[in-house]
Amino acid sequence: MRNEYKKEINKMIDQDEDILKRKYGKATGFRAPDGYFDQLASDVMSKIQEPQQAAVVPLKRRVHRRVNSIIAAAACVGVVGIALWTYLSKSEQTPTVPSEHWIANVNAGEISADEVVDYTMMDNEAIYASLVNE
Repeated sequence: MRNEYKKEINKMIDQDEDILKRKYGKATGFRAPDGYFDQLASDVMSKIQEPQQAAVVPLKRRVHRRVNSIIAAAACVGVVGIALWTYLSKSEQTPTVPSEHWIANVNAGEISADEVVDYTMMDNEAIYASLVNE
């Protein structure tokens, strides 16, 4: 059955070729020089370069590159970890002491009123206002 289809297809192709030859003629406008295809295989083979030896890439470079990237990542994680640990440990160690404790421990004779005014940068009006509010 396949042979029948092949014969029919070949017959159709031949008919189409005959129609095209009658309509346009046989000349295609392209012509190969005489003996061109006789020497084509040898010419192509002579132009092919000899295969070159493959370059051997040492595996150590890849291993070093991978190890270096792992070391760099570990260093980054370490720096971030130390920074977080330092930041969190400082906030835990800073005790909050109520102001009453500081006031109770200050000896009144050691600090003059002028030093307090200079420290707080209060002018006379602010001092009078704070005394009136007490």
